[in-house]
Amino acid sequence: MTDNKTDLKVTATGPTGTLTRGQTVTYTVTVTNTGPAKATAVQVGAAFTGLNTTGVTYNPTAGRTDGTRTIPVLGSSLNGTWWTLPTAMNAGETRTFTITGTIATTMKGKAPTVLAGASTTTPETNLLAYLNNTGRWTGTKVQ
Repeated sequence: MTDNKTDLKVTATGPTGTLTRGQTVTYTVTVTNTGPAKATAVQVGAAFTGLNTTGVTYNPTAGRTDGTRTIPVLGSSLNGTWWTLPTAMNAGETRTFTITGTIATTMKGKAPTVLAGASTTTPETNLLAYLNNTGRWTGTKVQ
């Protein structure tokens, strides 16, 4: 019998150490399909704080849109940048997404954050498998 379910795992990371206003930083979102089945119609989202709203770059740029979407089962909404993957993710495959910009001057004394999530139309292996469909990173307070 073939198991036709999958398990997406999401992590979010950002710079380490002291952060300063005007500093260029990169936030990274990584999605891994831990399997055992192929994940189809995968969407990856990231919401972030702390960057100037102009001059932000995204990699990859293909399939990117902004808006609010729901992460299934958890019922969580994420308002931010979303990528719709053009191809399915095989079991064991990892894809990486980056957001680069400069720390906003209004962030002095505040900690920037990234919240990321992923969804697929392929059923997850069990209810607990949905719990790792989101990742969060919080940086140090900006100097």
